[in-house]
Amino acid sequence: MSVVITGLGMASSLGDVTRAAAAMRAGLSRPCPLSFQQVLDEGAVAEGLSGHPVRHLTDGYYFLGRWCRLAHAALRDLERYSPAIALTDTAAWRDTVLIIVVGDSLEERYMVRGSVGDDDLQSRYVSRLTTLLGWPVPKEQVRLVRSGRCGGAEALQLASSGIGQREFQRAIIVVADSLVESTSLEWLARRGELKLQGYPVGITAGEAGATLMLESAASARQRGARVDAVLESVQLERTARDEAKKRGALGRALSAVVDRALRAAGAALPFDGDIFCDLNGMEPCAFDFGMMLATLGHERVRPDVQSHTPCAFLGDAGAATGVVSLCMAVRALVRGYATGQRVLTTCRDGDGIVGAVLLGSARN
Repeated sequence: MSVVITGLGMASSLGDVTRAAAAMRAGLSRPCPLSFQQVLDEGAVAEGLSGHPVRHLTDGYYFLGRWCRLAHAALRDLERYSPAIALTDTAAWRDTVLIIVVGDSLEERYMVRGSVGDDDLQSRYVSRLTTLLGWPVPKEQVRLVRSGRCGGAEALQLASSGIGQREFQRAIIVVADSLVESTSLEWLARRGELKLQGYPVGITAGEAGATLMLESAASARQRGARVDAVLESVQLERTARDEAKKRGALGRALSAVVDRALRAAGAALPFDGDIFCDLNGMEPCAFDFGMMLATLGHERVRPDVQSHTPCAFLGDAGAATGVVSLCMAVRALVRGYATGQRVLTTCRDGDGIVGAVLLGSARN
């Protein structure tokens, strides 16, 4: 069964989904100073740090409160982008599921006591979010995906499978995450991943909310919805954590999932479309992306393929980065500035998960 994308939404430092895509197309970004002190042996040292917060939307909010603000704004953008379905109507949720993608390492990042379980997220995040939206979402229509940076790809796989098996007709995927909060900045600094004055290779922190709506092509036709893109293939691979730490292991895994995605969709080789990736300033991420291209070779991916890095314009938004890339890829197809009729997105999580998503133009 054909699965199509009929809605998008975003909240970012560059605005909503249409504004953010246009701004990135023009090469624009809006970094601003962040307040951060690095604690060293000789005491606290103020760092001249910049990042990409969504100012005025998230100011004064922390952790789940911040996620709520970002996700709420992204879903309101989805309602404006795809007004053909009334999500405040109880009938709409009989055949619709809400898939919430959640960031990882929450206990370390936010220094909470105990673990942040699914029940906590359901009561303190999901229920609050749906109440703010006025969406009558039954609890059984909610799914949680906790795969970090590859959560968006896993959510797409879950949605595609459910629609294909007629468990539901429609899925809304939403993710919100932030790395600009003080504890997340400290967590990144402890791990040696934050771009600082004395460590120029690393992450520039950002935050975002992003959402996609998918449904069967038959459902979209029935309600007269605009189709933005076709989901052609989603591939994921999990590598054991110890194996993933070996240099090049995730690069080889990335090449494998991209190869499977291209072959599963029957795409003409070599692939000549655009690639939207999650390069974020970290050397291992760049190494693995380069190894992926080298391993695939010119027979499967053209050497002059265009790659796009949303993190360069919005900062690293943690778990939201993958869905942001998907939104940008869809807009490239919709607006016609993608190189070909297909676009590819890749994602990589340091814990050993990699993914590839192939999207096709709805104009074919």
